[in-house]
Amino acid sequence: MNRSRLLFIGFVALALGAFVSFVVYKNVLQRSTANSEPGSDVIVAAGDLQVGAKVQDGDVRMVKVPVSVVPPNSFRSKSQIIGRGVILPIQRGEFILPSKLAAENAGSGLPSGPKTRGPPVHPARRSPTTGGSQADEGWPPARPAHSWPR
Repeated sequence: MNRSRLLFIGFVALALGAFVSFVVYKNVLQRSTANSEPGSDVIVAAGDLQVGAKVQDGDVRMVKVPVSVVPPNSFRSKSQIIGRGVILPIQRGEFILPSKLAAENAGSGLPSGPKTRGPPVHPARRSPTTGGSQADEGWPPARPAHSWPR
């Protein structure tokens, strides 16, 4: 008799626990769907995109996000960005914005031709010993620790 009473109490406790869990689950599910905002499809980077790369179909993906977090001027279709060049680095999962891409027919968006070395140096500011710029030699020369004789 003790054994059957123990099994009955265990079965009732198990059934009561399952019922309470189901009620809590339904309540939480109902509250989470009631507060959700309508979503909007936007384009994000599927992987890291480096400067100068052309955007391919595999580099981007569509995600649905709440309307309140969608940045202005974000792209809504892949056809708007495929083939455009990246002018600022884009990290994985980041929204793809027009400010980070080159214009539609600009290629990679980077200037072509020889690279410049830096700003020009005025001829009067060149080093008197080698003719190179001041940046080449660490110009002006370092001062000695003490400048007056002791």
